[in-house]
Amino acid sequence: MADPEKKVTPSNETSGSEDATQPNGRSNTTPNRSPVDGRWAVVVVIAVFVARTVLTSQIVAMSVLIGEWEGQLGIPAVQLAWSYSIITCLRYCAGPIAGAVNRTLGCRPLVFIGGILALLSLICLSFSTELWHIISCSVVLGTSYGLVDQGCVIAVGIYFDRWHGLANGFAFSGASVGVMVGPLLTTILVNIFT
Repeated sequence: MADPEKKVTPSNETSGSEDATQPNGRSNTTPNRSPVDGRWAVVVVIAVFVARTVLTSQIVAMSVLIGEWEGQLGIPAVQLAWSYSIITCLRYCAGPIAGAVNRTLGCRPLVFIGGILALLSLICLSFSTELWHIISCSVVLGTSYGLVDQGCVIAVGIYFDRWHGLANGFAFSGASVGVMVGPLLTTILVNIFT
């Protein structure tokens, strides 16, 4: 049975606390210091925006790199296109792996592990000279992009409650920015550094 003398305050509603007031009228709870919908949530959504921009721009930039690899390595573009397909496929199929890592470690280590793996595979990809080098680096790269991508989805869900839809819309619009910027930036960098 509900106590009619219990006062319901906004902090009680958000925290779900039933015993927020003591018999003497004092509150035994601390103020709600949750990061949800707070200042850190804005930092998280900006970081997810940047991460999605970088991931998508690197994946889309593979089409430019396929043309460069074909000219320099003499491998047919039809075979090199498998790298793009593998990266894209594994980015979205890495969900079960990302879920297992998230359940045991959390979303921050998930993104960190994915970022380190992506960095190492990109460094190895820059030294590749044969098709099997490119394909094996693409497998690791696609899996690591999947870890980072799923970690970004989880992070927005953790840090936003009331503004979750708006935060998702802003954070995931980074993918469209990456699609526009990736091939252009890669072409400029290839022309400068090769």
